[in-house]
Amino acid sequence: MKLIIFYLLLLTPSAFYAQDVQKIYIDPSKAYGGNVSDYFDSVEYIHLETTKESTVGDIYQMIVTDSSYVIADLDTKSIFFFSLDGKFIKRIPDQYSIFYDQSNNQIVTLKFSGDKTKLYLSYSYLSGKKKQHDAIVDIKNADLPMIRFFMTPLENDYFLSLNQHIFNDKKISPSDTCFYLSVYKNDSLYKQLVPVPKNILRATQKISGYVPLPRVVEKGTFYFSTPFDFNLYKLNKDTAVRLYQLVFPSNRSLPKNIIESVNDKLLDSVKNKIYTSRTMIMNIENIFFSGSKLFFKLRIPSSVLAYNTSVNEYQYNFAYDTISKKLVSVDRLTPDNISAFLPIMGETSKTRGMVPFKNHLYSYLSSLVLFTAKEATKSKNPQYPLVLQQYFKTQNRKSNPVIVKMKLK
Repeated sequence: MKLIIFYLLLLTPSAFYAQDVQKIYIDPSKAYGGNVSDYFDSVEYIHLETTKESTVGDIYQMIVTDSSYVIADLDTKSIFFFSLDGKFIKRIPDQYSIFYDQSNNQIVTLKFSGDKTKLYLSYSYLSGKKKQHDAIVDIKNADLPMIRFFMTPLENDYFLSLNQHIFNDKKISPSDTCFYLSVYKNDSLYKQLVPVPKNILRATQKISGYVPLPRVVEKGTFYFSTPFDFNLYKLNKDTAVRLYQLVFPSNRSLPKNIIESVNDKLLDSVKNKIYTSRTMIMNIENIFFSGSKLFFKLRIPSSVLAYNTSVNEYQYNFAYDTISKKLVSVDRLTPDNISAFLPIMGETSKTRGMVPFKNHLYSYLSSLVLFTAKEATKSKNPQYPLVLQQYFKTQNRKSNPVIVKMKLK
C-alpha cells in the first residue's frame, strides 16, 4: 500500500508536464502550396445582402451556426445576422463582441460602458431575435467566473476560463505548479486543467499578456496550445491529454531558458523585441483536426498584423498531415476551376483565421477583391455558378463582403 501511495504522489501535475510527447517539426517557410481542388471538394461564394442597414465594414468576428452567419463589425460596432444564403436578418448596434453558446443555442453579444467599468451582456436567438434577459456586470467588483465574456461555453452549463495569476514573489521554484485553465459549472469551480510550472506561467504572462481561449469547441471537446513551447492538448471538461509538441525554427521561437526565467529585465527586453518582430510565433490557435490533418493558425503580435500587407512573405494558416508529415500553407493554395479561379481568402480572414464548422471551412472576401480577381482571370475562361453570375451582374466593388464556404476533402 505504501508503495502504491508513493507512486501516486509522484503523479503530480509537474510530473505529467514533464512526460515525453511526440514532437512535430514545423518550418512555415518550407510549407507546400497546391491547388484549391487538392484539399477541398467544393467552394461556394455567398454574398451578404447589401442594404443601407446591413452594410458591413471590417469583419472582426464571424460565427457560423446551423441557421445563420453572425458577424461582429469593427467599423459600425454592430452585430449582423444573415441567413445561410446571405439574406439580411437583423442588426444589433453598439455592440463590441460575440460568442456562440451552443449548449443554450444562443448568441451572446456584449459592450462596455464608456468608462470600461461595466459590461453589458445581451442574449439572442440564432436569428438575432432578442431574448428577454440581459445582464450588467460591474467589472471592478465582479469575480471572473461571473463574467461570461471571459469564458468559452462548453456544454451543459460548463464554461472554460483562462487563469490569470498575479506573481509578487520572484523566488519561484520550478516545482511549484499552477494551471492554465479552469472549468466552471455555472459559477462554481469544477476542475483545473493543463498544469504549468509557475515560473513558466509568470514569464508567459510577462511577455505576451494573455493566452487566447479556444475558438473551436465541438460537443464539449476542444484543442489548446501553450504559448511559446507549443504543447498541444485535446481537452474536455474532465481531462487534458497532451498530443504533440510543435517545434518551430529557432529564429521564430524563444529558447527554453527565456520562458523559464524570472529575470524581469530580461523578460521586458524580450517582450519589446517580440512586439517589433514580424515573424516571432507566440502561439498557435484556431486548432482543429479533419481526419489526419491538423489545422492551425500562427499567432504573431497583433501590432504586426495590422501593418502586414505582404501576401508572399507571411503565412498564417496551415494544415499538417500527421501521417504523411506534409505541411501545407492554406494561404498559398492556388485558385483553380473548383473556385472558378477566384481567391478563397482575403488578407483579413488570413490574419484573423478561418472558421471551421461541420467539415467545412469558412472565410470571407471583400467585393473589391472578388471583382478585381474576376477581371484578372478572364483569360482562364472561368465557369461561374448561377449564384456568382447573379452576384457579378447585380453588385459592385463597394457591395458587402462575400462568405466563402469550403468543403474539406
